[in-house]
Amino acid sequence: MKPVVVCSLAHEAFAETAPHVHEDGQLFRIEDGSVNVEAGVRRWLLPGGYLGWVPPRCPHAAWYPQPVAGRVLYCPDDADGDNRMPAEVKVVRCDRFLASLLDTFLEEGLAPVRAELYWQAFVDAFRHAPDVGFCLPLPQTAALRTVAAALLARPDLDEGIDHWAAATHRSRRSFCRHFRDETGMSFVAWRQSARLWRALELLSSGWSVTATALEVGYHSVSAFIQLFRRRFGMTPLELARHPDTRV
Repeated sequence: MKPVVVCSLAHEAFAETAPHVHEDGQLFRIEDGSVNVEAGVRRWLLPGGYLGWVPPRCPHAAWYPQPVAGRVLYCPDDADGDNRMPAEVKVVRCDRFLASLLDTFLEEGLAPVRAELYWQAFVDAFRHAPDVGFCLPLPQTAALRTVAAALLARPDLDEGIDHWAAATHRSRRSFCRHFRDETGMSFVAWRQSARLWRALELLSSGWSVTATALEVGYHSVSAFIQLFRRRFGMTPLELARHPDTRV
């Protein structure tokens, strides 16, 4: 097994890295703050208390909506078959089991044979851990990208489909069809996902549930909590605290 290189991760708010490629895979372990990663036609969010995997030779960019702290493990692509990390970007909750395996693997002075066993156990656990789905598909054409960018910057905007169709010089029917073709989602569903995406960022940076709900355009906090739980399998407060994932 080739050595895994561990580097600290620390960025100020609004820092970013341009699109780039690594020969090694990258495992992000986020302790505080959050990281946005864009790869291909999708954008992922890695909040504090989560692990994010970017496979080798995957073009990607990253930016940091708030100060972030954690570590990055550069993992050589030298394993075969089931010992490999996933071939796609993946985000999982860093529960106590995954954290324990990773901490033991990173212990100084651990014998190489034992280190490899712990790494193999970690890879197997990571592969089988459920992807939390903090992912948002992005449109590809410039006009729809502009709409997406506007809603990601201001998810509380309430303008309807007709407004955005006119802004892109399309009919309502054409706008809806093209948006679905490019993202795999209806415009309404995508906008809801964009609001929940921004909510994840705010909760990760310490915002209260009520303030977050209002900021992303929900006038009913209880409706926001229900949607959040349905989408992510936990309440906003559970994600904000993530007591079993702090590392």
